[in-house]
Amino acid sequence: MALKTRLSDALEIKMEIKNLELKIGELSAAGAKLGESIAARNEAVFRESSEVEAAEQKIKMLKGEMEPLKTDPEHRHRVQEGVKLENEVETKSRNVSELNKKIESLHKAGSTARTISWPVIKITERGEKMIYLTRKIPEPALQYLQERFACRFWEEENIPVPREVLRREVGEAEGLYCMLSDRIDREVIDAAPRLKVISTMAVGFDNIDVEYARQRGIIVTHTPGVLTEATADLAFALLMAAGRRLIEANRAIYRGEWKTWGPLFMAGRDIYGASLGIIGLGRIGQAMARRARGFAMKVYYFSRRRNMELEEKEGITYLPLEELLKSCDFVSLHVPAIPETTGMIGPKELAVMKPTAILINTARGTVVDENALYQALKSGTIYAAGLDVFAVEPVDPNHPLLQLPNVVALPHIGSASIETRYKMARLAAEDLLRVLNGEQPRFPVPGGLT
Repeated sequence: MALKTRLSDALEIKMEIKNLELKIGELSAAGAKLGESIAARNEAVFRESSEVEAAEQKIKMLKGEMEPLKTDPEHRHRVQEGVKLENEVETKSRNVSELNKKIESLHKAGSTARTISWPVIKITERGEKMIYLTRKIPEPALQYLQERFACRFWEEENIPVPREVLRREVGEAEGLYCMLSDRIDREVIDAAPRLKVISTMAVGFDNIDVEYARQRGIIVTHTPGVLTEATADLAFALLMAAGRRLIEANRAIYRGEWKTWGPLFMAGRDIYGASLGIIGLGRIGQAMARRARGFAMKVYYFSRRRNMELEEKEGITYLPLEELLKSCDFVSLHVPAIPETTGMIGPKELAVMKPTAILINTARGTVVDENALYQALKSGTIYAAGLDVFAVEPVDPNHPLLQLPNVVALPHIGSASIETRYKMARLAAEDLLRVLNGEQPRFPVPGGLT
């Protein structure tokens, strides 16, 4: 009877080991899976370690009971089975130990959870409502949200969240905090059945299917106004850099091309007293006009609607689009990305511009036909261009426009001052909170649900 009991114990231990092997296999797979937090991994390993320890104690006891049977040939194979089981447990114990070491190295790397291949989702558990952030945002705004919600977010600032991760992580989210580089289309929205608000840390929202969000009863918000001055600063900086060939001149020094002073070496175009044509007289367009006054520039504008009050107040003049293009030394684009503005500046428009004209685009890349712009710049149809935006972003380093010396190109940094980005982050967070609290947002996007 005692022998049967011991054999029963051995079989039970074998079953436990098989279960343990399955559990450890699951744990190993989970270690490589995106979205697994360190807390979950620690808990799993603790559980496996406890079970291994219990199994080891049982085998130790079984070995003691079976020791007298070693001399009995009939039962020798039973002893061997027990030894085999012990070896299996030792192997699984080493596997658990290795997992513990990996987790310890993850802790040493930082407080954020990471997978072996790329960063996973950071989780905070405050609040009942869950929100998902597609990027790590400035700390004050992040803390503001973490104090109020259960937050999950992609633990990177400069690496976009993979598409498959985004679809998975929005599944339980009631709020989505996104960037202008995140494509929030029907597919993503359908993956988020509980979603109530999409808050983008940008003024533009052409990356979001606003119409479908409206049909689904989801409010979309953005951050206008707060980035006006920073973007106008950048637009005027591009105007000066392209006009005075600053980037070309900088490169000439590093290439050793500055041999002596020359009468026309790196000579550019005058800015003071030149004419500026602004296409799109919204907040940023108006801020651009104010800056131009400091350089005694003659300012003209084209917009869907004339603003007689502003014309008188700012001393600017309305011109039809073609006339503005024909007459201005600098042309600066400040229109939204909507179907009506796609390809607004194409071969026909570029052809009527002065050969000394300079085009500035801090609006959206789709506003300009890039192939036509390349031909115009290469052939001398226009003098230069300053571009902060491109039709496809990030732009390919081998893009034809980037091979031209008369192009000043920037990586969409119009609003990229520290102060402005902090304000944008907070504004997007506050509107997300308002919607989830049942209040009206300050800045719903035009055409969206309010």
